[in-house]
Amino acid sequence: MSEGGRRLAAIMFTDMVGYTALSQKNEPRAMQLLEEHRSLVRPFFSKHNGREVKTIGDAFLVEFASALEAVRCAFDMQQSFHELNSGRSADEKLLVRVGVHLGDVIHSRDDVYGDAVNIASRIEPLAEPGGICITAQVYDQIKNKFEFPLSSLGRKELKNVGEPAEVFRVVLPWNGKDEGKSSFDVHRLAVLPLSNISPNPKDSYFADGMTEELITVLSQLQGLRVIARTSSEHYAGKEKRVSQIAQELQVGSVMEGSVRMAGESIRVTVQLINASNEEHIWSENYDRKLDDIFRIQTEIAEQVAQSLKLKLLQGEKDRLNTRATENIPAYVKYLKGRSLLHRRNADELKQAKELFEATIAEDPKYAPGYAGLADAYCLLGDYFVLPFQLARRKAREFASKALQLDGDLAEAHATLGLLFLSEYDFTKANDEFRKALDLNPSYAPAHQWYSYVLGALGNFKQALEEMRLAEEADPMSIVILYNEFGYLSVLGRKAEAEKRLKKLLEIDPEHWMARDALNSSYYLKGDYEQSIRTLTGAPELVKDSSNPILKASLAMTYAAMGDKVNAMRWLRELISVPEENSWRSVMIAGVYAALGDFDEFFVYANRAFKEQTLSFIDLRLIDKWILGARKIRDDPRFSELFSRAGLRLEADI
Repeated sequence: MSEGGRRLAAIMFTDMVGYTALSQKNEPRAMQLLEEHRSLVRPFFSKHNGREVKTIGDAFLVEFASALEAVRCAFDMQQSFHELNSGRSADEKLLVRVGVHLGDVIHSRDDVYGDAVNIASRIEPLAEPGGICITAQVYDQIKNKFEFPLSSLGRKELKNVGEPAEVFRVVLPWNGKDEGKSSFDVHRLAVLPLSNISPNPKDSYFADGMTEELITVLSQLQGLRVIARTSSEHYAGKEKRVSQIAQELQVGSVMEGSVRMAGESIRVTVQLINASNEEHIWSENYDRKLDDIFRIQTEIAEQVAQSLKLKLLQGEKDRLNTRATENIPAYVKYLKGRSLLHRRNADELKQAKELFEATIAEDPKYAPGYAGLADAYCLLGDYFVLPFQLARRKAREFASKALQLDGDLAEAHATLGLLFLSEYDFTKANDEFRKALDLNPSYAPAHQWYSYVLGALGNFKQALEEMRLAEEADPMSIVILYNEFGYLSVLGRKAEAEKRLKKLLEIDPEHWMARDALNSSYYLKGDYEQSIRTLTGAPELVKDSSNPILKASLAMTYAAMGDKVNAMRWLRELISVPEENSWRSVMIAGVYAALGDFDEFFVYANRAFKEQTLSFIDLRLIDKWILGARKIRDDPRFSELFSRAGLRLEADI
């Protein structure tokens, strides 16, 4: 950095609590604590890419390129101090305050100057002992990315700072957290499945669809993070306290209610509840005609914004008041389709496709209908119902049509991003996912699929961050937890991987993804016998002719054991899977790698590349999940695969 160079930086200012008083009372003990403090915090600076600018007595001034890195560093420090202090008397505790601000700094002779430094030093004293305070500038950068609540302290007058600054505190999980109470941000919201209390039980699809639509509408509010329906629907019909649900989903607000249809009339009842005390923030009954359903959704969104003190921008107001269709029959079919799409089984995926086709037949200009149809085709290909390439072609056709009708449809941008990813067009995929997340930061599939792009590019650090955001938006999603488990396991982050595995098994121990994750856990530990028992314990899954993944897992595990006879038996089972199956070639390639037959590995890897099913994430990490695969990486044919996709071999692991 040249003399007087200026750049944007996150500045952290730390200070020991009570150091001056202790120095006057017991100087040797004060010096001892000071050295302990310095030795404890310095490793965290480098871990989070911070640069220690200087120490000022018992204080540190540290510079970060990223506000998120600075806050994560502050959290790790305070967590370490909390663990250290838990076994100490009050006089022996080591307490530190931390302030973080983002702004312009001026560099001169390895030091930094400017308002950013001044503001960071002024907000640090506002933190409670052992706490963290941040400015609004930092809050804006991390509010959708940091997993712990952020609570506003209001606008504060700061010495030598012209304008009052809004200051936030990080709500640390070990401070002031009552058992059974939620201490999470009220701007994290779960919409529980609306109950169907209509005379006809078959009208339950409408309550399901209304739940989904409310989540979609509320996700458009800037500053509000809404949990995905795949997580909130776990609580349908369950007798759990709101506070318990809030703890499990890590939300500060919960919406619940009911829908009653009778002919052309509808009653929607909703309550917004503060999870920390289970008190109603507001509740309302909407008695309308069915064709006024869109206005009900808009009014609910406006009331949520008002109750949670969210400022509605003009664009958001316009969006809320824009009806995608006036055709109620089309809308009802769309709601039915979305309700079926989440279940991920062949029959209901086919029904969903037919309902979306009926939707657009009713209203050819209804963009969400085309987006739903695109998603149905993607899933029909991924879940072995339709030939993969046919499914992807149809998905592209309908996603593109949806965006022609509505260029701001986040779901369609995300689906198009997934299609570009499968074509190895990583630049266009990146652009589509960024657009989808700008439109709807709560859309979990966009975070999940974007992580695939980053992993393929070799940026595993950022890929894991996107997968974490996907889990935050949809904490009970089996597919997200399964993918996150895979990342963490092969990257050697065993404790975090085991945490996701445990959660998977709690949600649905019989789901094939949960069983495959459990198998992988044993496999990576070298416990091949237990791995085999896990897979063969559910023979109906192994015999499923449409799912090549479990067959490949058995073949690879036997290969790792040195049991070539059984490995070849399951390889033959895998080869017998129909060729149009989406993952057949890439799974066969993996088994050949495990068997040490590298020529056949490259035959099938190149076939998978041509079929656009080759995972460059798995390819980058192949030596971490297949014994002896290091030699594959040294083969010139390995780098040629990356070159064909326009990728470099270097990775940030």
